[in-house]
Amino acid sequence: MSSYLTLASHNTGPLLQPGQLPTNSTAEQQGHKLLDQIAPSFGEIALKREDLKQVLKDSPADSTAIVAQIHNLQDFYRDGWQLCQHALNKLGRG
Repeated sequence: MSSYLTLASHNTGPLLQPGQLPTNSTAEQQGHKLLDQIAPSFGEIALKREDLKQVLKDSPADSTAIVAQIHNLQDFYRDGWQLCQHALNKLGRG
């Protein structure tokens, strides 16, 4: 049995009607909001990595450009880490 069929056969909740949106619990909504605040999308991460790859490909001898892209990536990750720490501190878990 495919995983989709397994998942569908084990879904005991009411089926959504056409045009009906799924409802999330308040805790789940808060979790999604927190995640959006602290975690960059995979697209943002991929773009930063691709920027560095492109500089390495286009100008492998331009150490200034390479260092700038590495610092850009480093700042991006550091900002994400700080947002996570701030969120943990607000939750009393930092």
